[in-house]
Amino acid sequence: MEKEMIYEMFCRSLPKYDIKYISYIGDGDAKIHKYLTTNPPYPGVTIRKLEDTNHFAKRMLSRIKKIKQENKNTILSDGKKVSGKGRLTDGDAIKFKIYFAKAIRESKTDLDKLYEKSWTIFNHHYSTDIEPMHDWCDPQWGKYLQAKSNGQQFTHNSRLAIPRACLDLIKPAFLELCSKTSLARVVGGGSQNANEAFHSLLWTMVPKHRFCSSTILRTALGLSTIIYNDGYSSLDKLFTSRENRLLQKLKKDKKSATTTTATIMTTTATANNSSSESDDEFSFIPNNNNFADTTQGLIALELSEDDADMDYEPGGDD
Repeated sequence: MEKEMIYEMFCRSLPKYDIKYISYIGDGDAKIHKYLTTNPPYPGVTIRKLEDTNHFAKRMLSRIKKIKQENKNTILSDGKKVSGKGRLTDGDAIKFKIYFAKAIRESKTDLDKLYEKSWTIFNHHYSTDIEPMHDWCDPQWGKYLQAKSNGQQFTHNSRLAIPRACLDLIKPAFLELCSKTSLARVVGGGSQNANEAFHSLLWTMVPKHRFCSSTILRTALGLSTIIYNDGYSSLDKLFTSRENRLLQKLKKDKKSATTTTATIMTTTATANNSSSESDDEFSFIPNNNNFADTTQGLIALELSEDDADMDYEPGGDD
């Protein structure tokens, strides 16, 4: 459903806005890009997918956790397991992800610089007093380079450092994500934070796990859009404006109803007057000459032949 909706958005851009979309920001889902490539919405135009920097950085965390889970019982080169005190913790994995995301945000327009900053994360932790690897570190935060510039001796704290055996285990994650081929996908990339923030606001009104009608969903979409763009204060303006319009409509309807009632009363009165005048014009005035004959004729029609031969006696059958 998602890929078909995106495809429809691309197809209607020309008739609706007279523009062509040549790229879009997507997450790790490759179905949409494959669908747009197989069914190009614009002839002769190649759609480019830009990776979402946050989603791409999260892959570092997921890769390291996966490696830890798959090798949780493996004995490493130093004779110990990957987890435990003084070993590679989940907190270290989260730090790697944060550092990787920071490197992407700061260098997403320069592939070479991004490559150096990404590998600086691994090399910095892999360094020892015997083999320092701080060539790509930033002197602003690199204590080794700061000490070296001041002619001082720097000693790495081996007690707090991640063992090299653990770093060797997770190095394939860096080889996969920090290669120039992989990093090229986030060069010029953007973020879906705006979409995620809007979705979070929408789902607070209509949670995903609860059914709602289309009317409720459309109302929630409208309110979420207003609040996201202009804040909650905009609802006060909306409701005030709506209230004013309702009051004006009620006044208009009341005035219209009063006018209609008056019209009906006037029409009724006119109809009564017309009826009275009509009755006056067509009132029956009996003719004295023919009145007696007409009465006798009506009586004759109402009586049957037997009734006509009987003598009527007041008082009934007694």
